[in-house]
Amino acid sequence: MFNLKCGAAERCVTPKLGLNIPQCMHFNPATGIKDDLFTHAIAIESEGKTVIMISIDTSGLGREFSDRVRNALHDEIGIDPSAVMVSAIHIHTGAPQLLDIFWGYGEDEEVNELFYKQSVEAALEAYRSRVPVKVSYGIGQEDRISFCRNYLMKDGRIRTNPGPKYIPDIVGPASEIDRSLLAVKFEDEKGRIVAEIVNFACHPDTVGGTEYCADYPGELRRLLKEQYGEHTVVFLNGFSGNINHVDRLLFKDPNFKYDRSRHYKDMGKILADDVVEIYNGKTVELRDFKVDFRSKKFIAERRQPEEWEMQWAKERFESEKPSRVEIRIAEEIVKLKEHPRLTETVE
Repeated sequence: MFNLKCGAAERCVTPKLGLNIPQCMHFNPATGIKDDLFTHAIAIESEGKTVIMISIDTSGLGREFSDRVRNALHDEIGIDPSAVMVSAIHIHTGAPQLLDIFWGYGEDEEVNELFYKQSVEAALEAYRSRVPVKVSYGIGQEDRISFCRNYLMKDGRIRTNPGPKYIPDIVGPASEIDRSLLAVKFEDEKGRIVAEIVNFACHPDTVGGTEYCADYPGELRRLLKEQYGEHTVVFLNGFSGNINHVDRLLFKDPNFKYDRSRHYKDMGKILADDVVEIYNGKTVELRDFKVDFRSKKFIAERRQPEEWEMQWAKERFESEKPSRVEIRIAEEIVKLKEHPRLTETVE
């Protein structure tokens, strides 16, 4: 029954104050901490083969960082680098990580070192704390908190997160989205939860402001720990490039109010309740579980600026009072047009 072993660990990675919080397209220095940021690791083994998954409370991670973590773990415990997955949950209220790609303000080497050291330490602890476990999982659906952020407009265009002046021109969402919620739990021989993996797709961009915050995944993890006792909850964000937390159609109602100060807490509570419901009756126990891994890179085509976007950018530069966000986007559009990046290598 217990042919599987699992260990898990976490480390705090909250940076110092004063660094840029990358949820804005301008310099946005951190002035406080709503809640701490963490890196989480889980090690899963069967028949002598181990995989390690790491999830970090940050906006994005580059291949160089991931390879550095993988190589360190290979040197320390001999694990195949391809058996290590390093991921970011993509919060917008974290530390300045990978900003040259996202917002153009540069990375912070001190933050990189903090993330690297603590992620490696968490992974090593997870690996060395493996115990026999049984594993079960369940899949639910949650349709109250995630929405397509790309909208078809009356003029035939598709806009991402259309602002208030565009709300009357929305026809509807441009596509369906994935609302599935996956929950996996690993229990030791005494029935105690060693670790969980929770997978849901939605941009963690609900908080804003100038305080570090792990957004709804942080609240989800906190509530699951309250429910089941101290353990590690590894949150893996799904494919959420077209998904966020705001249904723009609701803004057509003049009485609609959006409380940013607690929306992330509400989202975390809804997802935590969903996970508990899954565990209370919708799980499947996996027997004769075998661990394996595979890594593959592929070439993805990048979307290129269209003529109407170039015209929009030109109008922003000529405008008397453009917003900082509009100017930042316009600069990126022009740069991409002048120096095309047609493809991206994705693992």
